[in-house]
Amino acid sequence: MRLMSVAFTEDAVRSRTKTVTRRKGWTFAKPGDRVTLCRKVMGRKKGEPLERLVDVELVDVRREPLGAITKDDVAREGFPGMGPVEFIDKFFVQAQRMTAFDEVTRVEWRYLTYYVEMYDATWGGWHKVRASDLTDEPATFATLAEAEAVLADLRARSAYEYRIKEG
Repeated sequence: MRLMSVAFTEDAVRSRTKTVTRRKGWTFAKPGDRVTLCRKVMGRKKGEPLERLVDVELVDVRREPLGAITKDDVAREGFPGMGPVEFIDKFFVQAQRMTAFDEVTRVEWRYLTYYVEMYDATWGGWHKVRASDLTDEPATFATLAEAEAVLADLRARSAYEYRIKEG
């Protein structure tokens, strides 16, 4: 799965309010691609871990002039209190020496959630693994990597059959 840095909008990603980004490149992206959003991808210091925040599925990808951004899209970028002119100036003109006429790739996504199921014939089939013995809520995971780590741990400690599902 490809990685995408969301350092400036980590809080909006964690709260799942950011659903759009604009990138100078990313011309290879297409709807249906799955991407892991990370705190920082490039420029990590030696030994600094890669922090995976959440997996997303791209639902819309298109090239458009940077100046086409709307106030609604600025909010969907994770900056609800900022207008389009301020957004373009701060993140593209000053930071990347771009203009409002330059084309960028607008990437829109939906958030993915994973859970682990356990098969138990005495219970009548597949059941979601609970978050704890104190709740009936299923344990959910923001990234496939998290779900796979839990799955490996469960398989090491139990004879039950387990699988990861998206929901």
